[in-house]
Amino acid sequence: MKFSITTINNNTIKYQFTKSDNSKLTQKDFINLLKEGGQEITEALKHANSQLKSAYFWECPPITKNTLNKPFECVVIKSKSLDGITPNHSPFQKHINDKKNSFTSNSGNILIIPLPEKNENNEELDYKNLTSFIQNVPDTSEQKQTFWQEVAHQLEANLESNNPRWLSTHGLGISWLHVRIDKQPIYYSWNEYKQFTEDDNKDSQNDKDGKLPDDNKDSQNDKDGKLPIPNNNQPPVNQDKKPNLPTEENPSFSNNNSDSPTPTGYNSKKLKPDKKDEKPNFENDSTNQKIQEVKQTNSDSSQPTNSNSLLWIVGISGGVLVAIGLGIFFWLRKKK
Repeated sequence: MKFSITTINNNTIKYQFTKSDNSKLTQKDFINLLKEGGQEITEALKHANSQLKSAYFWECPPITKNTLNKPFECVVIKSKSLDGITPNHSPFQKHINDKKNSFTSNSGNILIIPLPEKNENNEELDYKNLTSFIQNVPDTSEQKQTFWQEVAHQLEANLESNNPRWLSTHGLGISWLHVRIDKQPIYYSWNEYKQFTEDDNKDSQNDKDGKLPDDNKDSQNDKDGKLPIPNNNQPPVNQDKKPNLPTEENPSFSNNNSDSPTPTGYNSKKLKPDKKDEKPNFENDSTNQKIQEVKQTNSDSSQPTNSNSLLWIVGISGGVLVAIGLGIFFWLRKKK
């Protein structure tokens, strides 16, 4: 197997893979490679180490059971912030003590970690991020294979037909390598991989069944003089394919021992945090309450004002009538 690279910019490289028969490596093939120890993926990441000369985020396209026949690819995105972190696996210590290299995070996603190891000088090896792991893991270490095998096992076990999983590394929250299997691309930088629609599943099924993709249907509609029906639910396509790195320039760190920092750079309408993380907006509530109180006060104070005005009018009118009556009375009496 061989890989080809596309240099997007100085910070981003895309990797695509071709098998020995010149066919494209599929997502299913990728999982099988990981089951065998992930040597081919490791070689691609070694190339990323040499080219970027820095730590990086590793991100893969969304995967479902229905997309397993789609070609596999991935991107690495340079991160200077990841370079400056110090190895710290204490947030994962409970799982490390239990010799568990995979577990469910506080947010309900799957994390896979390498267990700490020491070299011949009894010094702990630096596995703070994927770059360091690829560079420092000894050839004799069992984890060189078992780590990727566990990634394959957990990915395959959590795949669903219609609900995608996002495979990636981030690491700005906890400075110890953890591959993530997320239900939402909350920590993704590469916009192209954030998108997933029903068409992705349909296209993959068409490839599997040997059916023509939807583009051919549109072409047939053109021949028949029919206009294709637009899909208004289709998300906008990122034409320039540039990465969005909100966490690179302004990383936000979590104070609790959750698996990663506060997510940024996503559409909050689509990707909402858990209900327990949502805080009521007391400031807005109090403001609305004050406005309602003012309106209620104005409404209440306007009622006595109208009543007093009516009494004044009645009183003045009565006084005038009395004065006129008295004037007529005295005038008639004087005339007699």
